[in-house]
Amino acid sequence: MYATILIPVDLEHADQLEKAMVTAGDLARARGARLHVVGVTAALPGAAAHNPAEFGEKLKAWAGDWAGRLGLDVASHVLVTGDPQTEMDDRILAHAHEIGADLIVMATRVPGFAERIFGSHGGRLAAQADISVFLVR
Repeated sequence: MYATILIPVDLEHADQLEKAMVTAGDLARARGARLHVVGVTAALPGAAAHNPAEFGEKLKAWAGDWAGRLGLDVASHVLVTGDPQTEMDDRILAHAHEIGADLIVMATRVPGFAERIFGSHGGRLAAQADISVFLVR
């Protein structure tokens, strides 16, 4: 059913991604799918890393840790953009198409005040995607 699963990762909130990673791992194991984590970052220094190369190293190490925990291969991909907040959803979906993903598993938080006004990345991605999106809360 699913052959390639993409999991968007925000390294600033890596501690909140366990349920989404375990869910993606269970689906991948059950279907023989490949797992790909993707992180979107700016070229400028940010909270997660000083530059895209450092971000890529951190994401690769994080993916390697999860590969060991899940007992599965987990590939990592870094997308560099001028404005991660506004371009994130489009870039994730475009990358999902590039790697042939047929499912996106994405962590999401309980909506707070800001999400009720501006919406959430997961909600926007699910609304515009032409592939399956599984939001894990």
